[in-house]
Amino acid sequence: MSFVAHLMIFLFMIPLVFGWLLLFAVPFGALAVGAAAAPFAFRQSQKSSRKRVLIVEDDLGMKLMLEQIVRSASPEAIITASDSEEGASRLLEEGASLRDNFDFVIADIFLAGEGTGIDLWRKYRHQETPFVFASVAERTAFDRMVATDAGGTEAVFERLPAFLQKPLDPMECVKVLRSL
Repeated sequence: MSFVAHLMIFLFMIPLVFGWLLLFAVPFGALAVGAAAAPFAFRQSQKSSRKRVLIVEDDLGMKLMLEQIVRSASPEAIITASDSEEGASRLLEEGASLRDNFDFVIADIFLAGEGTGIDLWRKYRHQETPFVFASVAERTAFDRMVATDAGGTEAVFERLPAFLQKPLDPMECVKVLRSL
């Protein structure tokens, strides 16, 4: 047999030998690493610092932008979305019944359906969940909408929701969200 034939057989055998090694060695190595990492992963999940965020927006493009902004502020965030006040109310009720409340709610004022974002805030402002409104309305118009329901009590004004003017400035949004 010629040198070239030996070289071809040798080069053909290398992948076969390493293939068998990989077939047996990698799964056992992965099991060992997985077993060692499992207690750590369990400890991490018990003290999870992942933010739970509800986005209430009926414009798909704006909803996607808000999701990206939330991810910039909190990459591990668990994001849930609704396009109406009714759907968001249902999600907030489910979260409260499971004692798994949202860390904050980002809502548009004008939504699909009957209710508005302000109606949603009026229903749930007694909870500890902070609200952030993102709207095309001007800040003064927003303050008037909120103040008409507030009744002028100082306790309510201390817990007024945050406000973000559309078009959104992503850096400002991230700063507001990180402050919550």
